[in-house]
Amino acid sequence: MRLLPKIRSARAGVALSLLTAALSSGCGAAGSQDWYYHWSCNGDGACLGLNPTGAPSGTSNKGPELVNCTQLQQFSSRFWNMPPATDSCDHSSATPPSPLVSISIEPANPTIPVGLRQQFAATGHRADGTTVDLTGQVRWDASLLGVLGGTPIATITSGGLLTASAVGSNTLVADLPPLRGTTTVRVVAAAVQTITVEPANPAIPDGTTQRFTATGHLSDGTTQDVTSQCTWSSLDTGIATIDLTGLATAQAQGRTDVACTRAGLTGSTGLTVGPPLLVSISVTPVAPSVPVTYAAQLQAYGTYSDGSVQDLTAVATWSSGTAAVASVDPAGLATGLAAGTSAISASSGGVSGATTLTVSSATLTSVTVDPADPIIGVLDHLTFTAVGHFSDGSSRPLVSGVAWGSSATAVATIDAAGRAAGVALGTTTVTATAGGLPGTTGLTVSSTPPGVAWSYVPSSPVMNCSNGCAFVNFRLSGITWAGSQFVAVANNGGIFTSPDGIAWAARAPVPDASGVGSQLWGVAWSPPLSRLVAVGAGYVMTSSDAGVTWTPNSAAPISGRVLDGVIWAGTQFVAVGEAGAILTSPDGLTWTARTSGTTSALRAVTWTGTRYVVVGDSTLTSPDAVAWTRVTDSAWGLSGIAWSGNLFVQVGSSGLNRTSPDGITWATGVKLPTYLNGVIWTGNQFVAVGGPGAVGSPAYVFTSPDGATWTSRTVAPVGGTYTLLAVAWSGASLVAVGDHYYVYVSP
Repeated sequence: MRLLPKIRSARAGVALSLLTAALSSGCGAAGSQDWYYHWSCNGDGACLGLNPTGAPSGTSNKGPELVNCTQLQQFSSRFWNMPPATDSCDHSSATPPSPLVSISIEPANPTIPVGLRQQFAATGHRADGTTVDLTGQVRWDASLLGVLGGTPIATITSGGLLTASAVGSNTLVADLPPLRGTTTVRVVAAAVQTITVEPANPAIPDGTTQRFTATGHLSDGTTQDVTSQCTWSSLDTGIATIDLTGLATAQAQGRTDVACTRAGLTGSTGLTVGPPLLVSISVTPVAPSVPVTYAAQLQAYGTYSDGSVQDLTAVATWSSGTAAVASVDPAGLATGLAAGTSAISASSGGVSGATTLTVSSATLTSVTVDPADPIIGVLDHLTFTAVGHFSDGSSRPLVSGVAWGSSATAVATIDAAGRAAGVALGTTTVTATAGGLPGTTGLTVSSTPPGVAWSYVPSSPVMNCSNGCAFVNFRLSGITWAGSQFVAVANNGGIFTSPDGIAWAARAPVPDASGVGSQLWGVAWSPPLSRLVAVGAGYVMTSSDAGVTWTPNSAAPISGRVLDGVIWAGTQFVAVGEAGAILTSPDGLTWTARTSGTTSALRAVTWTGTRYVVVGDSTLTSPDAVAWTRVTDSAWGLSGIAWSGNLFVQVGSSGLNRTSPDGITWATGVKLPTYLNGVIWTGNQFVAVGGPGAVGSPAYVFTSPDGATWTSRTVAPVGGTYTLLAVAWSGASLVAVGDHYYVYVSP
């Protein structure tokens, strides 16, 4: 009930008499408790003059005759409803509340973004220190909430709920005369309240990317692109990573959450990474050629969105663009039918690749058998290759139409695929006949075939003592067979040649005792060019006189990087080295740096005739030594690789050895008890050499017919043996070289 001052009418007299009656009769409900009516004029003059008792405050009761206080309050509210006079009705005879002395507004001096609401509360403070909630009793004054140009910065309801509408600052008032409460309201620009990330829950193939954007939803109902303002993150970086711009890159199949965080707010969504997509197909060899009636085995390799490569030869659909020139079977075997060219294509999953096959009218002029004059043991096997030489000067392995024979089947047999088996000790002649032309080679079956027993060579290369023969860390780091002799290079720049691995001659340049600036690590021989190439620390050496004299090629684009390995691949030299270095050269004189896509150390390279494989701290493949692809299943610390014709073998640190039919999918074998530094294929076995790694440690040789089962061979120690770094095969004997210029031969 509020007491209304200034009642000056007859109606007021009636009201006073009614109130007096009410006070005399009490206000309450039936029962044992009385109702007490409390009032206070709170200093209002009109109230003092008009209230029935004439007292500034008081308490009255009659008894519980009335149903409740509502009757009295409803009656009185018609007359006394203006502050500061107050009244109440309860069961207590205590003194009514003390008068109000001030009003405060909470929150005080708030800052509110445009579009947001703020509930204000008005609190009355009494003289006795108590408080009362006046939020619904005060008059909230919105008239002062105007700013520049008369634009209101907010509106407010009678219940104190304010809505910010424009940037500005002004005073908010809560009136309860004669008291007034004030506070300053500052409205600022709309603020981001939530963030959403789009697209929502996408799915992408492994190896691909997904661009995400972040939208901020502001307090005024508008939106804002906050993509560049976010800190982006991925919950599982093994599944996908995301950069500063919101570009996510799939790393593996699975699911993760990507999130944008800005000013303490986070928006996120799921990202599912599915199987990789086939992106392209390459057909190898590149631009092959065959004579009429001869065939070339083509291979199709698919590159996927995750960078992996798979051999699709057996599953691709093959076709010949010009059927009259060449045909191709479902396994990729292309056969020349008439002189001309035809595009041979392989397709899978809507993706295709092709190569151009040239069919020449060249005729077969001779056949040779490779390897020449090999030695195997009883029960050993060796696969021969028939090489056809044609009237246009080309040569190629003959993949069909070859008849094989052995002159002494009691010594060795040979099957239709050219695979010989040792039966008893002795010699036989192996013959390969194609187009009516025979090719032959000798085959010896020995009780101690190469690779079984190893002997130290007393006359192995010895450094000129004037150049520091005391440096035991000098080593023979690479070796190759150059048609008529072995050629070995040293890590101090030394180069040596030998016709049999036993008698050695020192060649130029003179060894450098410092071991700095002239290190050589690998050497290769090109039969058609009659040229040797040695590579090392920042330079290339070449020789065209059987390794007698050597010329440095400082123009090779090495940029100071160490080259660790080099091969001749039929039409070009390919060298690999530190920091992902790959160089190619058609002649060993002019070199081109290739992009490997890695900064890993690369230590060895091999070539199948259609595919290059490089090993080191990454494994790379390429059909042409120009475009390289990193194999997903890479191992670290590999130092050697060999190709048998149908199987790759990798070897490396801690006895690591792996096999692969295609250079892409690798299987890890049982670790061998030593570091392995080099490996070759002799025609019937893999031979790997190594040692525990430290200078002066024992040398080790292992042999394997299949890359899976390895046998340790005895290396005869002479005054202590040393780690072996490289091995070469002449077709009749093996030579292994290593620390302190030690050389071992077998048999």
